Amino acid sequence: MHVCVKSICSVCDLGKINKIFIADLGLNNKYRDILNNINIKIQILDTNVNIGSSKEIFSKEWIDAVSQKTAILRMLIENNNTPLVMLDSDTIVVKDFYDVIDLNYDIQVCKRITPLLRKDGFLLEYIASYFSANSINSVNFVSLWINRLAERISLNMKPPHETPAMIETLQKNTELNIGFLYDNEVSCENNYIKDTTRIIHAKSRNPADKISIYRLTNIKRLPVKETLKLFDNKKEKITFILVYFLRKLFPVYDIKKIIKKIMFKE
Repeated sequence: MHVCVKSICSVCDLGKINKIFIADLGLNNKYRDILNNINIKIQILDTNVNIGSSKEIFSKEWIDAVSQKTAILRMLIENNNTPLVMLDSDTIVVKDFYDVIDLNYDIQVCKRITPLLRKDGFLLEYIASYFSANSINSVNFVSLWINRLAERISLNMKPPHETPAMIETLQKNTELNIGFLYDNEVSCENNYIKDTTRIIHAKSRNPADKISIYRLTNIKRLPVKETLKLFDNKKEKITFILVYFLRKLFPVYDIKKIIKKIMFKE
């Protein structure tokens, strides 16, 4: 999350941003202070969910935490915070995306160039890592999205639920004017495409990737010089460079032992 917030403040025109909202799903006081000190426009929102020490993907705590995103999104829209862009905390902004927010649409969603078929047969044509609520009309869509997400959880359907619930809500939409942005532009998975990518989605591929530096070194064609600016101290920068080059030479399970003692943890 720290890297995501730093990237927003480093790349985007902050004169066009009113607030940067962060949902607190169990941040300790020290980390809250670190985030608050990045920029005066940051506002941390308390929630009724604390993911605690359980960060296992698809655990009950993880599912509850993800479910909070849409609930907070609805609350912010209802309080007239539109246009409002919701980003996953494992994204990195590499180019300002203000100009792709089109107020002619009530919402803008991220469309996959290549749809992904899940093992359960669900076709993922979109991804919820980027969602832009451009008008107050979007609150009805988000409410339906929340309801469908809750239904999927109550039926013990295969997680994750956030994107499938959004897709099912899109399929039933008859009211809103919906715009689409492609994933290679606003949610480019572990890849950077020059002159196209604005936001990289640094998705996890293995347990070690829960640590930000590991996720960053997964990214193809990562602009290393610019990425170094996202770290606050010399130790983090050295660790990033070390992991970046070792990962090119060795499998992750080999280099983890080498850098274990100096690894920067969120």
